[in-house]
Amino acid sequence: MLSSIAKGYKKLFSTLAVIILLALCSLALASLVVFPLWKWATSHAASYSIVILSLITLSLIFLLFRSAKKMGFSTFSHKALTFLCLICGIGLFLFFLYRGNRSAALITIPLTLVAYGICAFGFSKK
Repeated sequence: MLSSIAKGYKKLFSTLAVIILLALCSLALASLVVFPLWKWATSHAASYSIVILSLITLSLIFLLFRSAKKMGFSTFSHKALTFLCLICGIGLFLFFLYRGNRSAALITIPLTLVAYGICAFGFSKK
């Protein structure tokens, strides 16, 4: 009975030691990555912004090409057109709304819905 209790405590403490070790390794790795990035961002904000925006742009382009390759170009272009139609409509709505032109903003809503309907249901997907 005493040996089974000792084995249980050994297993408990070894599990706790592994968790603490993983947390310390994670903290050390995060410090090695985050501190230089923070130092770069605070000392050279312009170059940091350019590099980060470039990496984000390249990642988005990669994801777009990968999804276009998976779906096929015609299906991808159809989905991209409908998405672009909605985004442009929402953008125009917000543009007119923030400029104070509420009547143009209200006209943009049904026009966006009509354009979306044409893009989504009017054209064939293939």
